[in-house]
Amino acid sequence: MRGTPETPMNRVEAAIQQGRCVIALGARALADAEVLGEVRRRPGIPTIVLSGAAPAPVVAPSAQAVSAAVSRDGGVLVLVEPDTLDGPGLEVLANAVAAAPHKPRLVVVARSFNLFALPTALRMLKFDHEKARVKAFLAMLPVDVPAVAAVAAPAAEAKKKAGAPRIQFVGREEELAALRALLEKGGPVVVHGPAGVGRRWLVEQALSGTSYERHPDFFVGWGSEADTLYARIAMAGEKAGDGRLAEALKNAAARPSPAALAELAADTFGRLGNAVLVVADLDRVLRRDGTFHREGRFELLLRAMLLGTGRVVFLSTIRPRFYREGEGTALGDLALEGLKGRELHEIFDAYRVEEFERSHFGEIHQRIHGHAFAARMFAIALRDPAAREDLLGQARFMRMDDLSDLEPVKRRVQKQIEQLSEEERAALVQLAHFRIPYTAADADVVKIDRTVRLALQARGLLDQLPDVGGERTWRVHPIVADLLPHRETSDFGLMEAIGNHLLDRAGKAEGLRKLALAQEGNRLLYDAHRIRNRMRMPYPDHDGALESVRGMVRGKRPRFDLAEQRIAEVLKADPANTEMLLLRAELRVVTKAAPEAVAEAFAAAQAVPTPEAFHLEANLHQSHRGGRGRAAGCLERACAAFPASGRFKRRLAGVYIEQGRLDDAVRVLREAMDLEPMMPDTYGLLGEVLLQRGPAHFDAAESALLEARRLDPHHALHMARLAALRVARGGLDEAQAKEVEELLVAAIQADARSALAHEVLGRLLLEQGADLDRADWALKKAASLDERAALPLVLRARVLLRTPPSPGNADPLGAAAGLLERAVRLEPGCHEAFHARGELAFAQGNPFVALAEFQKAMERSPRESAARPRYEADIARMRVLIESGAYAALAHLQAAAAETPAEGGEAAEAAAGDGAARRTVRRRRGGRGRGGAAGAEASEVNDGALPPTGEESAAPAVDADTAPVEAAAFEPGAEPDAAGADTP
Repeated sequence: MRGTPETPMNRVEAAIQQGRCVIALGARALADAEVLGEVRRRPGIPTIVLSGAAPAPVVAPSAQAVSAAVSRDGGVLVLVEPDTLDGPGLEVLANAVAAAPHKPRLVVVARSFNLFALPTALRMLKFDHEKARVKAFLAMLPVDVPAVAAVAAPAAEAKKKAGAPRIQFVGREEELAALRALLEKGGPVVVHGPAGVGRRWLVEQALSGTSYERHPDFFVGWGSEADTLYARIAMAGEKAGDGRLAEALKNAAARPSPAALAELAADTFGRLGNAVLVVADLDRVLRRDGTFHREGRFELLLRAMLLGTGRVVFLSTIRPRFYREGEGTALGDLALEGLKGRELHEIFDAYRVEEFERSHFGEIHQRIHGHAFAARMFAIALRDPAAREDLLGQARFMRMDDLSDLEPVKRRVQKQIEQLSEEERAALVQLAHFRIPYTAADADVVKIDRTVRLALQARGLLDQLPDVGGERTWRVHPIVADLLPHRETSDFGLMEAIGNHLLDRAGKAEGLRKLALAQEGNRLLYDAHRIRNRMRMPYPDHDGALESVRGMVRGKRPRFDLAEQRIAEVLKADPANTEMLLLRAELRVVTKAAPEAVAEAFAAAQAVPTPEAFHLEANLHQSHRGGRGRAAGCLERACAAFPASGRFKRRLAGVYIEQGRLDDAVRVLREAMDLEPMMPDTYGLLGEVLLQRGPAHFDAAESALLEARRLDPHHALHMARLAALRVARGGLDEAQAKEVEELLVAAIQADARSALAHEVLGRLLLEQGADLDRADWALKKAASLDERAALPLVLRARVLLRTPPSPGNADPLGAAAGLLERAVRLEPGCHEAFHARGELAFAQGNPFVALAEFQKAMERSPRESAARPRYEADIARMRVLIESGAYAALAHLQAAAAETPAEGGEAAEAAAGDGAARRTVRRRRGGRGRGGAAGAEASEVNDGALPPTGEESAAPAVDADTAPVEAAAFEPGAEPDAAGADTP
């Protein structure tokens, strides 16, 4: 038996019987008295008039009036003869529909109508067109329909349950005006602030309604690098009649150098006049200090555009910084702070927080500092009235230390994710596969029910962005996406489906839109390992291949054979791709190819020079013992190839320091200062060199370090170096030592991974002699943070020399000897290690060995080092001790100490030599007693005996410019990256 056919009239009648239908009459339709009579015969059907007077029972348009159609699934909204005069009423309906938890079906009753005359929210609805006259249509509707008495109640209940937010731009009047002024001025602009503060919304609002020609947004990330951005600029240039960049890209044999090509691209875009490009997620390629992680083709291009004249809007959590004289002065800068407290109520209203007292907003603002995304999550948490009092009473709930403290926000988001149903979580994970904002048509690829999408939006996990070009778009907020496991957001089958869908869309588009969709589709297909399905591009398009090869070389299960094949394919098509040439060099390193083959690969990459090609070769040499000379040679060639790079000069100075060429280090650092007078790292490293040159240079070192702190006051490395200088000066009283300790604690708080700060703290505590356990902890931490550093091991050995035996450490001298052996293996030229070995030998009663070790320390120390006077004094004392014959007493006391029972704790005193050298030692536990000058612990020193160590200079810190890297650690994220470091 056949069912009733699904016709528009059947849907309308069914919705009327269920109380889910609302009729909206055009003003001209209602002008007919017979039409009004038909309406009055059916008082149970909610009816509104789109404009003009509203005679009973007809009402004016409002969210409450339309609620019967949008409060539940299956609602129907009937538009009867809408006209251009009804525009305001239609906008009211559109806003109500956009904010509603359930979307109705639209039925238009008119002989003819223009769909595109309707507001966007109504156009996006599924609709039917009933070609009938108004009186005939109304006459067919049922008459005996019970009135929908509680129209507002279901709507309120739906809001309370679903909390579907309204799309609303909140506050930012001053920032909006400032950004529009910067856009009007022209040139690049950086909008920066913490994640979730509202950068994207501000840019969308600033660009809406303007006459700029907006290019498709560019998203920095996996598979979107130099080729992707170059292609877009080249196509835009060709469209404008400037084919220089397109010609250069298509002819690899005659292509300019990467630096020159970047300048050409920036100039091409700068000539486009009215064009505007949004570059999102710039912070992905920036360090915390605003400089670039790497210096490859992509970074050269971004730098050129940041310093160019094109209207490019960069979105970043970090502000890019430049240090050359006059560089970056034309770059527009807009820092985004939190919302004002009085503006938070608009977010709470948008997320359906009803009957909330405004008196609470001051306290909430203090907790979240006006952070926009945090305000959203706060509002959602308080949407349930029963939970408000408890949450507001929790002092730590959503309390952020500052605007950039996102941990409380992430915890709240994580809780929201955990509360999702299986269907909702699966939907969120599927939608997170889209990197670019997606449309409703795009979302249909993953076949997610609209109700589920609305539920995610109500929880704040899904963003609906402002309409761009009349097209509604969504995205999973980046804070949310980062909390989802990578394995879940990397479904190959889903990425392939989305990639093919984007390529289908690209086939129907034109120009830059076609290119952008094709690039994103190709990227997803590369990620899904379906590279044969990709669309052919008119320009080089190998960014996806780069990421693919990196995974093959650096993955847990590398595929070197496939990597070699892919590299050959790309270089055949584009022999000037420097990144792929460097990957070939990396592949030869990790497969242990002959040194000649590795050198040949680096030479080929440096023939198409980017700074990164030299940085990576220098990293390779520094990761091998004895490679400092080759690293210096590589960096000297880099300075010749890029004479304006202060970064190369700082790295070269770091290698010179390791080689003991302090004068050369000072020279190149002063050259770097001339190039980049505002770069704090140069002053910091210069202070380090001057510290090593000895007391005569301490004042100049302090001036340099204070300048570094002035330029970057919260940098952990500069604070640690300044503290090291003050410890090296010596003579600290209790107040001064406390001040230095506070400086080091501040450095550790600024960067908990600062090896130098922990090392200097350990040295300070050791020399103060007050808290050896804490000193040992700090030095262990320093050694774990920098496993190639010798000084933390040396200082730990000195701590053990002052530590009595205990059940957990029965042989501290033996442990000290082991640490010193490791230190000497790590750094054979470490003079402090040999001096500590001399101390150990003296503590063991062997002045002959002690004298030899002290002499080795003297030979290895710089001529002007602060440690040399100390070493000379110790050598002289050992000679006096040996010549006087008092060393026999040391051996006697050592033997006596070994036979002394563990009981007893009294001190013993022994004369050494002519009595000028005396040492008070404690009796050892566990069978080793206390001797005199040769006591096992070599603890406290009196009179002319060896004083506690600590007068020597602070150890040379491992500067970020010089820190070596493992041979295979080519991944930028795996390289040393102390804040402000210059290692690529």
